[in-house]
Amino acid sequence: MREANRSRLVKRFQDAQVAGDLTRDAEPEELARFILTIGWGMAVDAQSGATRDELYRTVARALSAWPA
Repeated sequence: MREANRSRLVKRFQDAQVAGDLTRDAEPEELARFILTIGWGMAVDAQSGATRDELYRTVARALSAWPA
């Protein structure tokens, strides 16, 4: 299931590149792994007691790493 999710995300990022919504130098495979890793990490963090504010700050930090 995880591999299928990763594959769908890679395809979506490739489509975004073709449409011009994502820069040509972005790496769809790398971005998919990044997004999934952040999501899985946040799920564990939430189960361990992270607050909503802490999770939002994690999202903000992750977005700062997103290609412009």
